Amino acid sequence: MVCRDGTHIYIERLRKISERTGSDDLVFGNSQGKPVENFGKTFQAILTKLELLNDGQGKRRTIYSLRHFYCTQTLLSGVPIHTLARNMGTSISYIEHHYSHVLTVMQAKEPRTKRFSSK
Repeated sequence: MVCRDGTHIYIERLRKISERTGSDDLVFGNSQGKPVENFGKTFQAILTKLELLNDGQGKRRTIYSLRHFYCTQTLLSGVPIHTLARNMGTSISYIEHHYSHVLTVMQAKEPRTKRFSSK
């Protein structure tokens, strides 16, 4: 996986509050240092505690919401679609199919290279 710029800042924050900082310790382990078995359940519990489980339209957020947010924001920031597809472990056609609304916004923002005279 290729991380976005600044990811190391968040990883360092996690390391500072963790009791498990050995070179072989997991970055995203549980309090006993074991692999997290159910990110979805943990994610739901955190959002429930923060009263953020549902979005503005009342739709329940899931762990998949993070993947969707990442893909959308990465496309909008101008990362080439083939780079994003490779990083996410998916195909370009999948991204084109599921994120065509984002791609349309991107195309609308592209500078126009041909100018027409107003003669």
